[in-house]
Amino acid sequence: MKLQIDVQNLQKQIPITPDQIASTVKKILRRERVLSAQLSIVFVTDKEIRALNKKYLKHDYATDVLAFNFLDSPKQTKCLKPKEMNAEIIISTGAVCRQAKIFNNSLARELMLYVIHGIFHLLGFDDHRPKEIKRFRAKEEEILTFLKI
Repeated sequence: MKLQIDVQNLQKQIPITPDQIASTVKKILRRERVLSAQLSIVFVTDKEIRALNKKYLKHDYATDVLAFNFLDSPKQTKCLKPKEMNAEIIISTGAVCRQAKIFNNSLARELMLYVIHGIFHLLGFDDHRPKEIKRFRAKEEEILTFLKI
């Protein structure tokens, strides 16, 4: 099992510990039975994520998480966990700060929630319809509990 996780910090709003995040991501991927992964996680400002959201998804607003899967594979059945991952997750720390305040969460918990959220998008989970959202939130909480966060 080869899990290569690269964490980049391109913002100054929240202190980031790349090694700790990479280690935690490996635990999540092992738990979800991902056999091989080349995953980049990038922390950016609202301005940067807005520009990326506009460029790649044609949405002219800042979002919280973007997840890009670089594997050229046929569209998978929802929630069919891939054995292999080549992807990038981009997280807005501005959104992390706002949501942590709204939900009275620590920055560490909210930050990890966004990382988990990106991973589950890459694993095929959607959060567009009420039933999907409920399932997505349950998986996020399951992983937060597993990580003891």
